[in-house]
Order: sequence, then C-alpha cells, then structure tokens
Amino acid sequence: MVLLHGSGDPAIRRFEPRQPDDSSEFGNRRAVFAADDGLWPMSNWHEQA
Repeated sequence: MVLLHGSGDPAIRRFEPRQPDDSSEFGNRRAVFAADDGLWPMSNWHEQA
C-alpha cells in the first residue's frame, strides 16, 4: 500500500508522530496522518503552506 502526505516537502525522509491542534475525536491523537487517496493530501496542502 502506498500512503501519501500533504506536506508539499519532497525532502522528508522520516515521519514522526505529532499531536495536532485538533479537538475532534479523529484528529485529537498523536499520530502520523496520511491517506491512500491521491487527491485528499493535495487538497489539504494549501492549508498548511
């Protein structure tokens, strides 16, 4: 399985779990977030830039 990230940084060599600033049940966890849907990470990239 290939997982994609929406960081926009092609130089990332290792992903570390982090705690996002998100109070929803899904987002309120220390994790590495990725998706197997090729469009979802790209659609959220502009929010992080």
